Amino acid sequence: MPIAKESIGALLTSRFEGDLLRVYQLARSAGARFTLTAIPDDSPEAPDTMTFDPSVMQELFDRGYRAGADSTGWRSSPPGLTPQEQRPPRGGTKFTVEEAAAK
Repeated sequence: MPIAKESIGALLTSRFEGDLLRVYQLARSAGARFTLTAIPDDSPEAPDTMTFDPSVMQELFDRGYRAGADSTGWRSSPPGLTPQEQRPPRGGTKFTVEEAAAK
């Protein structure tokens, strides 16, 4: 079950990032302005991301609302486009190649 949860979370994150980049590219090609705001990274996370807790969701909504109301909380490109924002590849199983023993 933990592997399935992580896989679904990674799939949803990847899909969201792809959709966000697609909207950014469409806006640029149409000559439209792209702006984005989001819930701040330092917001508390639910202990289990697959559980819907109304109090946690309300707190996240409130933080997102405050970020949107603050003019400094907006950006003009999706995250991850600059080298400083690139995330390292996801960790996990490491494969190695061992050379066969010399005969």
